[in-house]
Parts: sequence; C-alpha cells; structure tokens
Amino acid sequence: KQKLWSDLLSRFDRVLVLNTGGGRRWAQKKWTPSHSLAFVSLIRRLHPATAVVLAGGPEERQLNAALLAASRDPGIVDAGCDNSVHEFGAILELADLVVTSDSLALHVAIALARPVIALVGPTSPWELEMYGTGSVVTAEVPCLACYRAECDKPVTCMELLTPERVYAACAGVLGSGAPLLPGHARPVPVLPVRP
Repeated sequence: KQKLWSDLLSRFDRVLVLNTGGGRRWAQKKWTPSHSLAFVSLIRRLHPATAVVLAGGPEERQLNAALLAASRDPGIVDAGCDNSVHEFGAILELADLVVTSDSLALHVAIALARPVIALVGPTSPWELEMYGTGSVVTAEVPCLACYRAECDKPVTCMELLTPERVYAACAGVLGSGAPLLPGHARPVPVLPVRP
C-alpha cells in the first residue's frame, strides 16, 4: 500500500497530511470542517506543488469525503478512514509535514520523526513533547486545557485556530519552497507560557 501511495504522490514536490481526526473521547479536539477546507485551499493556492492527503479514523469518513468533494482539486487525496495502524503509519511516513490534533496521528508522526504541527485546545499542550519535530499551536484563551468533552463558550478554542494562523505555523517548514528534508521541522514559537 505504501508503494501505491509513493507512486501516487511522486508527482508532487511535497506531501502534507491533514489528519482531521481527534478520537471519540474529546470531539472538541478536532479542528472545524470549515477551517480545514479553508486551510487546504490556502496550502494548495500558495504551494500548488504540495499534495494534501486527508487522513482520519472511521468517524471522519463523511468529513473527509465532503472536504474532497468541496475542494475539487486533483492535488487533494483521501487516504481513507479504515487503515490499519501500520497502514496509517505508512501514510504518515510519506509526509513532509503532518497537521493534526492531539491524537494518534500526532504521536505516530513524532515517533516517525515527521515534521508536525499539533493543533491543541481542550487537552494540555504542556504535556506534549515534540522532540524537535515540530510545534504546538494553541488559542490564547484562559480555559486552555479544560479537558471538557463539550464547550460552553460561544467560540471554541479550536475555532480560534484560524487557517491563517495554522498556515503561519506551517510557513517555517513550507516557506522556503524547497522540498523538505524528513525530520527537519523548524520549531515555530506559538506555545503560550503556562500560567
């Protein structure tokens, strides 16, 4: 399966994997669908030679299909949502950059030394060790790391992570225009100081 993906993605200079999943326990960990679509459009507009691979678990099947249909861009592919852990890891291993919530994809990307941007809201950013592979992006809200399954705020912390803000975090990796070297993300200082 990895060879199939390698062949498919070989026509692009770079591969960005956008993991739309976040697990069942904290649905609030997931980035909003509208932000995801806007982010994908932004990446493809600014870096047309970057393939965007949509990944996730069974809960993201409809979301990823909707993102793919709405984008109508041949540079966006859906990796499917029924991959085994090994297949999921193989997909992440092909990435020059992974953008994900605090989820399995984050930990697998770190284990594979893939450059990664972690979008974190209701879970604790201070408990994440990136091992020099990337950065944590959070909203500047007093209730950060609330660990709530549901948010009672009119605008959630994940909604405050705008596509432009996430793109800015990715720009340190994608900004040079050159193909990325595996495992060489430049950290972006966006993690707030713990109160």
